[in-house]
Amino acid sequence: MSDCKFCEGSGTVECFFDGPSVSGFLTKAKCPECNGAGVVDAEYFQRKERGKDLRKDRVSRGESLFDCAQRLGISTEKLSSMECGRLSE
Repeated sequence: MSDCKFCEGSGTVECFFDGPSVSGFLTKAKCPECNGAGVVDAEYFQRKERGKDLRKDRVSRGESLFDCAQRLGISTEKLSSMECGRLSE
């Protein structure tokens, strides 16, 4: 396990809220990357970076998520999960 890079191990991030019933304010919320734990498995950010690279390559080819998934023989859901770092290749 390693410290979450997104929240720097604190488990929380600052958020700005604004809406019809609330006039903007800053508050802390549970980190969406580590789910408030402050740590992630060591491979997590490697998957996230690899996913960003996969998406960048696909977009640079002008290929849609659907077309790329079809070419690879996988579902769009699986490709999306890979690009978001939720699944390894």
